[in-house]
Amino acid sequence: MDCIIFGHSHIPIIKKVGSVLLFNPGSATDKRKQTHFSYGILHIVESIEPEHVFYETKN
Repeated sequence: MDCIIFGHSHIPIIKKVGSVLLFNPGSATDKRKQTHFSYGILHIVESIEPEHVFYETKN
């Protein structure tokens, strides 16, 4: 499987288009219109398994 990792929009996305995985981890510092900050992890062993980690910060 091929994987395209992209960002800039700060919107977390995991989407498969054909045999290509699209992955945007979101943003750990600028959540824009999202409810939570996030970052991404790609687990790569025999396949690619994407994961988002969402969290809130305290003021």
